[in-house]
Amino acid sequence: MIEGRVFAALSNGSLASRAGRAAVLCSSLALACAACSPWSAAVGARDAQLALQEAERARAGELALYELTLARLYLEKAREEASEAHYALALRLLQRSEESAHAALTRAERTPRAAR
Repeated sequence: MIEGRVFAALSNGSLASRAGRAAVLCSSLALACAACSPWSAAVGARDAQLALQEAERARAGELALYELTLARLYLEKAREEASEAHYALALRLLQRSEESAHAALTRAERTPRAAR
C-alpha cells in the first residue's frame, strides 16, 4: 500500500519536485558553510602569507612600510580569529592582508630606482 503511494507521488512529480528542491537547498547550504570553514581560512592565510613575502622581497619594508605593516597586522589578527573559529571574520581580514601586501608591492615597485 505504501509502495503504491510512493510510486504515485513519484509519477505525478510532487515528491520528485520536493526532493529536488531539498537537494538544491542542501547543496546551497553546504557551499555556504564551506566558504567559512577552517580549510578556507587556511588557504586564505597561505595566499596572504605569500603576498606578504613577495612584498618583503621587493623591499617594501623600506619603501612601503605602512602598507606592509598593515598587511602583517591583518594577517596576525586573522590567524587569531581563525583559532577562535571565527572563520568568516578571519577570511575578511585575510583578504585585507593580501590587499595591503599587494599595495605595498605596487608602491615598492613604483618607487624610482634613485630613491631606493
